[in-house]
Amino acid sequence: MIDTTLWSKLRPHIVSILLVLGIAITVSYCLSESDWVPQNYAHNSAIALGLLFGFALSLSRFRGRTAAVYSMVLSVATAGELIGQVIQSTLSPGPPSDMGTLWFMHLRLMTLIDRMDGWRIAVFRDETIHDVGFFVFLSIVVLWNLSAWLVWSIARRKHALEGLLPLGILLAINNHLSDQSTFAMLPFITLGISLIACTNFTFQNADWTARSVDHPDDLGLEWGANSFAIAVFISLMAILSPLFATPEGRKGLSDILRPVEELTAETAGRLFADVNPPRADSGYPVQGLEVNVIGPPPSQSRETIMWVQISDPTPSPTDSSGDQSPAPQHYWRSSIYIEYTGVGWLITEMPPSHESKATTENPPPGRYNLHQRYELVSQPQGSLFAVNMPVTMTVNDEVIALQFDAVLPQIDRFEYEVTSWAVDLTVEQLSNSTIDYPPQISSHYLQLPESVPQRVLDLTNRITVGAESPYSKAVRIETYLRNTYPYTLDVSSPPPGRDVVDYFLFEAPGGFCSYYASAMTVMLRAAGVPARLVTGYAMGEYEPANNAFHVVASDAHAWVEVYFTDYGWVEFEPTAVRMRFERSSSAAVGSRSDLRITPPASSTNSRRELLILGVFLISLYLLITGIRWLTRPREASQHAKIFSFYRDIRHRLAAMGYRTSTSTTPHEFLRIYNSDLRQKPILFDALSQATDLYVAARFSHKPLPVSQVEHVQHLWRRARSQRMSLWLRWVFDAPTRFSQYLFHRIRGQQD
Repeated sequence: MIDTTLWSKLRPHIVSILLVLGIAITVSYCLSESDWVPQNYAHNSAIALGLLFGFALSLSRFRGRTAAVYSMVLSVATAGELIGQVIQSTLSPGPPSDMGTLWFMHLRLMTLIDRMDGWRIAVFRDETIHDVGFFVFLSIVVLWNLSAWLVWSIARRKHALEGLLPLGILLAINNHLSDQSTFAMLPFITLGISLIACTNFTFQNADWTARSVDHPDDLGLEWGANSFAIAVFISLMAILSPLFATPEGRKGLSDILRPVEELTAETAGRLFADVNPPRADSGYPVQGLEVNVIGPPPSQSRETIMWVQISDPTPSPTDSSGDQSPAPQHYWRSSIYIEYTGVGWLITEMPPSHESKATTENPPPGRYNLHQRYELVSQPQGSLFAVNMPVTMTVNDEVIALQFDAVLPQIDRFEYEVTSWAVDLTVEQLSNSTIDYPPQISSHYLQLPESVPQRVLDLTNRITVGAESPYSKAVRIETYLRNTYPYTLDVSSPPPGRDVVDYFLFEAPGGFCSYYASAMTVMLRAAGVPARLVTGYAMGEYEPANNAFHVVASDAHAWVEVYFTDYGWVEFEPTAVRMRFERSSSAAVGSRSDLRITPPASSTNSRRELLILGVFLISLYLLITGIRWLTRPREASQHAKIFSFYRDIRHRLAAMGYRTSTSTTPHEFLRIYNSDLRQKPILFDALSQATDLYVAARFSHKPLPVSQVEHVQHLWRRARSQRMSLWLRWVFDAPTRFSQYLFHRIRGQQD
């Protein structure tokens, strides 16, 4: 049920509220069209939360300066949360059992602090800031406070023009810099003028009513003092519009402002180096994914690359509910990258293996023979494809035994078969694997350049602290990356000379598979766990008609393989939008059905955003309500309650035909309709007592007894049936009143 007191307060301002929402939508649309940071909609949250917070502040008893400080502090905290996702990241599929939620929040908070410290250092050193998060952070703070100021100016200061000017200036600057049409400002101007006029009339009318000033109900809009302001506002816009609407005007204005533009351009270029206009990066070749220099996004082409048949059980047909049982997850590996350069990866010489050539007989514990048949659509470029640990390759019926941990040779063939020792390991097996790594593994797969920033190493230590086994470290890092960083293709290339992993972890608005895999590999190596980045293609979609997996160019992928002494290389998936490998905790060995995949974390992004927004709004409402309840005197609340209650009674009686002029006092109203209302004793008692309480509250500062106010409200509720009978009588008498009205009109015309 809606609180009648709150509704009675909001009802006169419904039009103003709708106009404010229209202005907010206009500003949000223009900012979205500017596309300063691709696929970032934090400005929408900032505007919405700022409006709600401004409304909550207007209901509080805070003074202007206190409200301004409170708004600034909360906007900074909200901007930090939207940038750092300290709370939001914990709403994803939870962290590992040995990593508590509070510790996970601590990791995100420390990462945010490191990121903001980087901003501080760059500003004081006059260095270029390539982190678009700095721009997003400032935009959230500015939009939040301008939106809150708009509502505060209307509700508290009763001057809509004061609230509109800062937002209008910001919108004009945004539209000018983003080269938007001048007509984009017209909705804002129209809605703004309407809001100024509407709020002026609303508050003027409320003031007259409060002071019992007699005025007709259909008086209309009295411009008053704001009429001049509205005229000046319109005139200024008309005078200035040629400056923006014509080439000559824009050129003249540009010449005048050129010194200022040159001064600000240098500062903006340094602080917001990677803010759009967006760059048109070309995708990778459709044949594969290159990570020598990480930057451009992968191709999104649907061009067919190959068809793959495997010996694993195929996915079952979709049932009536739309569900389909998953098949074991495999990736078609092509290239293995060993050396990290800070900007990408290099394929260096593979470390020598002391093992003899493998065979398909007697797979080691935790592995099984997986047979694959590849049919390539185009001439292969680079190494051929195989799952994890290939042991034999068949070409033209010739079986070739392969060295352990080898990539397939380059051959001029479109069809071939491979047998691999695929992974079928449990959590228990991986957790108990020894850490006595062979020298050739440690020397190659723990390599890191000295240029890796210290904050990357510090973050790794925070994530893996207390993790006892390499498997625990791998799962912690994998989970942290999946739950923390959004997947996006619209990410600018790392700035020249910057470490790509540091850029992804602390500055980029997100990334794609190359970033995720690079970060996990570097962090594992920093934690003392051998790891490598591998590329190839994801599994693709299974097509029953061909009994094969259809792999297209957009399936190009990079992932991570981690070395376990007892079992060799095992795949991990840190990219948020890809399926994560989940292994059974059972000690059973060799059961391929133990391998399962879970939905990607990104499928819950919208639900997470709605949940965090709901929690924030509820917390904000409870906070403001609690402050109002603690700071508002008890007697003041009773005075406000009886004022609202009496006005509601008079409004309902007026709807039943009991009307008088606004100059009629409450007791005069009671005497005028005394004989008629006395026929309804309960209703008359409620009106009589409410009148006495209203007059006492209006002309006396003494507190009203709570019991009397509650008793009058109880009487009014008891009189519901009597009020209904009065209303029905008013409805049934409508024809009589109409005929009398016509009679008097005709009589008046004859006279």
